[in-house]
Amino acid sequence: MTTDEKVELAHKISNQLVGVTHSEWRKWLNFVKMIGFDDGIRLSERLAQSLSLRSGPKRAYQSIHRAMSKFPILKRMNREELLEILGFVAWWL
Repeated sequence: MTTDEKVELAHKISNQLVGVTHSEWRKWLNFVKMIGFDDGIRLSERLAQSLSLRSGPKRAYQSIHRAMSKFPILKRMNREELLEILGFVAWWL
């Protein structure tokens, strides 16, 4: 995948992230770097249902979970390429 294709995909992903701030995205991206993409998706689902989070972050994690589920191509990418695309997403937020 070329850099232009990665940026285009990142833009498509960012359009799905309604209500997600740059800050919340960066927090989630740091989790993904530590625990992996699949576990990051599961974590976003759990955080979206957490009773201890305020409504804003909960909505952000719901949006992240929904958006990541719409792009199955991300699960097939190697770690380096995936993190590069997720980093590009932050540009659009």
